[in-house]
Amino acid sequence: MKEGETRAEGTLEEVACRPDGIVIRVKSGERMLRVSAKRLDDVEFITHRDDLRGSVARGPRPPPTDGEAVAVEFLSKRTAH
Repeated sequence: MKEGETRAEGTLEEVACRPDGIVIRVKSGERMLRVSAKRLDDVEFITHRDDLRGSVARGPRPPPTDGEAVAVEFLSKRTAH
């Protein structure tokens, strides 16, 4: 992470295109985070999983955002204990 960035862990809910950029919604605990970027190419999609295939699909336009997106990281699956 770079200076000024924060990390939130959650489930990717939606990637929406808007006239002024994109909005990514992530369910993090009880909170729905909305982060934005000017272009999809401005967001780095990172995976640590070998079972993900395909591309990120676009969805409907959500309300205003909670911050600016710079990366989306897919973590390894966790096993239940």
